[in-house]
Amino acid sequence: MRFQLTTLLAFAAALVAAHPSVEAVADASDIVLRDTNTHMTEFDGRDFAKKDLHKRKRIVYKNAMITYYYGRQLNAPACGGPTPSEWDAIAAVKLSHGKAKCGDELHVHWKGKMVNVKVVDDCGSCNENELHVDLSRGMFRKLDNLDVGVLTNAHVRVIHKNRH
Repeated sequence: MRFQLTTLLAFAAALVAAHPSVEAVADASDIVLRDTNTHMTEFDGRDFAKKDLHKRKRIVYKNAMITYYYGRQLNAPACGGPTPSEWDAIAAVKLSHGKAKCGDELHVHWKGKMVNVKVVDDCGSCNENELHVDLSRGMFRKLDNLDVGVLTNAHVRVIHKNRH
């Protein structure tokens, strides 16, 4: 089956319009929003666009504050589940500000180092005006010395998980 070039281009334009990959900047110094639910693949005659079901809407905060929590602060996490250890890949955030929710994945970047953690708790002492992430002590140590205490201007990618 042969297509004229204009027909193929019109088909491709309609397909891209129906499934855009969008990158918008709300505030270049603060948040980058990406929708990566679809990506274009090479035309193989059967499927021109494939869904990446494992990818979800991602938000990157470029001026996040990172601290750590441990000991009794880990007891009875707000998101439920067992009490984590201070070496688990977990984090607490201010759940009421809506920037991240229970079960979301956070990729925390600091000076060339990165940790992946899951939101399991509410951070009562975290600042509500910016993204403030309280990491487990073990995850904080992977980024910097515990004596530092507070990391500023970290990059945090929030990967929202499906919520029912």
